[in-house]
Amino acid sequence: MKLLQVIKQKYRIQALYVVCLLVISSTGFSQTAMFPSAMGFRYHYGFIVQHKKDMDPLVTGHIPAIELFYRHNFTGIKEWEKFYN
Repeated sequence: MKLLQVIKQKYRIQALYVVCLLVISSTGFSQTAMFPSAMGFRYHYGFIVQHKKDMDPLVTGHIPAIELFYRHNFTGIKEWEKFYN
């Protein structure tokens, strides 16, 4: 049980570092981005809602999750991008 608490504390500290890094790195950006593409990751900590009885083994408590993403914003330079913006 004590090992589980140490692991949870480690994840919380890592999540705090990630949040601080993302906040510091995103303060200098505005809506007109210099780079139309972005990559990154998000850290989530939450729970699974049991909506069926078969999910009983999955619902054991709060779980950490990491989301990796790639985003491409269209700039409107190309003709077809102007049509959709």
